[in-house]
Amino acid sequence: WRERLAGAPVLDLRPTVTEGAGAPGGAFHTRRIAGAGAAVDALARQKRCTPFMVLLASYQVLLHRWTRQDDFCVGVPAAGRNEPELEELIGYFSTTLVLRAELSGSPSFGELLRRVRRSALAGFAHDRVPFERLIDELGIERRLGVSPLFQTLLTVHTQDGQPSAERDFAGLRCEDADGGHAAGKFEVMLDLRREGDDLIAVFGYRTDLYDDAWVTRFARHFETLLRGALAAPDTPVSELPLLARSEVDELLALGTGAEVPAADTEALPAVLGRAAETYGDRTA
Repeated sequence: WRERLAGAPVLDLRPTVTEGAGAPGGAFHTRRIAGAGAAVDALARQKRCTPFMVLLASYQVLLHRWTRQDDFCVGVPAAGRNEPELEELIGYFSTTLVLRAELSGSPSFGELLRRVRRSALAGFAHDRVPFERLIDELGIERRLGVSPLFQTLLTVHTQDGQPSAERDFAGLRCEDADGGHAAGKFEVMLDLRREGDDLIAVFGYRTDLYDDAWVTRFARHFETLLRGALAAPDTPVSELPLLARSEVDELLALGTGAEVPAADTEALPAVLGRAAETYGDRTA
């Protein structure tokens, strides 16, 4: 397990410019993906894997397409209740697994599922190793502001979600708590749960690194990519759709608008020259 995780690179997801990002903290963006839950189940049965593996592979592809990295890690919570006697005990048994992505060679989504299946089974076989112990064994130096081993956390709930009103017990009322603090623990978190045939995707993010516009676009791309993978799993991951139809139309419309008067434009060389004078020490 040390050999498997040694030398894992940092996921470089942060935007170059974080204008609009606020003070340190966490926030959420929620997206309902209609009908995706049933489609995920169907593809999982077809490819002899679990819905969790389909969703993990989809999230890995999204991260790969946004960063162009084919090697990175994703954190995954594990229940930690390996013995039948522990299933009904009240208490916190959860631990965090680190699953390393393998996207080299632009595999098809179906081939990636086979890689994810291998990786996930190996990961859960090591779920008794405490995360803190793993950090020590790998000799990773802790740094402020950077989570060790992984920068994004994926949580997949295996049961249908229920509104808080349906989780009431005699003499005890349960309500969803504000998870803003939890959202700020990692750079980006994705929490997935089922509601009937729909999939509810909750994206948590650090407000000092990302703003709502960034996360909204990130969430929209996840839905587009997931639907494309479910519809055509033999497609290479580099060719899966990423832009929504509205984004494609917006880009195509850029070349069809009225011509801007020459007096209101500035030649590109002048713009580049000014940028070079201002940021001469940066890579162009």
